[in-house]
Amino acid sequence: MDKRNSRFRVAINIEKGIPGDVLIGLLGEISQCGSISRGAEKMGISYRYAWGLIKKAEESLGIRLLIRQAGGSSGGGAALTEEALQLLHDYDRLHQEIVIHRTDTINPKSRETPDINYLVLATTLEPVETGLLSVLEEAFHRETGIIIRHIPVGSGQALKMAEQGRVDIVFSHAPQLEQEFIQSGRGAGRCEVMHNPFVLIGPNEDLTIVAGSGDILSAMSTIAKDQAMFITRGDLSGTSLMEQHCWKQLGVDPKGNWYKKSSLGLMGNMGVIKEVAKHKAYALVDRATFMISQYNSELQILLVGSEYFSNPFSLVTVNPDFLEHLNHAGAKRFVSWMVEESAQKIIADFGKGTYGQFLFYPIANRH
Repeated sequence: MDKRNSRFRVAINIEKGIPGDVLIGLLGEISQCGSISRGAEKMGISYRYAWGLIKKAEESLGIRLLIRQAGGSSGGGAALTEEALQLLHDYDRLHQEIVIHRTDTINPKSRETPDINYLVLATTLEPVETGLLSVLEEAFHRETGIIIRHIPVGSGQALKMAEQGRVDIVFSHAPQLEQEFIQSGRGAGRCEVMHNPFVLIGPNEDLTIVAGSGDILSAMSTIAKDQAMFITRGDLSGTSLMEQHCWKQLGVDPKGNWYKKSSLGLMGNMGVIKEVAKHKAYALVDRATFMISQYNSELQILLVGSEYFSNPFSLVTVNPDFLEHLNHAGAKRFVSWMVEESAQKIIADFGKGTYGQFLFYPIANRH
């Protein structure tokens, strides 16, 4: 068999003979159309089979997948639970990884061929959501011939993927986790390449008048005291880690009905902003994501973080002695390129034409 012409089909099955690809496809369709019956129709399966498959999967996985509303013969409406959304996200990420790595499976020496050399990058969401990463990847490819294939996840998850040898390099904004990764011996080093500030956002009619607090920590203290609704990502993202650090500094244990974990956390800060607009709540997010969001007319930046709220984005490399099979030479080349004048100029100019100001600051331009 000519391996270059091989075709792969990856199927993830759940115990008790549950076809994972059918289940994931069905959940995806239900998420889009809000109905089990319409989702089943789009999948080309019967409503009875679809509902039975979901119930069987819920029993097997021990989680609830759907929030169902009765609707008679039409099957009613349905929405995915947070667990189901996480399942979809994990499946999509796994599928993306397989697509990225299949060249290695077909030809293990492919990475040694310069004209098809590539890097697998696990990246935090902000550079992806704003479009900056795509611009940088294209410029890097033009100059070096190296293709970057990125997997967007939170910073904590990105570092875990590096620890497991699933990616060549990480782009994150969680300094404490990055340092821990390096100190563990698994990371080789980190290089800051850009930054942008964290901001506290809230409704235009600032109900608790936190804008008069003077700084973000004081404002968050007021929010907790007044129990005004605060939306948190509640994950291992750089944004969530900074938020948790703030509560710790204030001596506040955020609990109760006023403190809500985002049900759209998989969308990163963009999902948080959407929920803040819906509930007229408050949240800590990065300024760049807020500026490009469709909700920046419904909400306002109440306070911009000072140097204490510095939000550096760094490239983190993996220790070659820990995982030899990764593309360490390509990763090193990308790090060097990102601090060169051409890449730093891309960062400095990005967004100015559309938004009238920086989305991210080059690392040499701290303010």
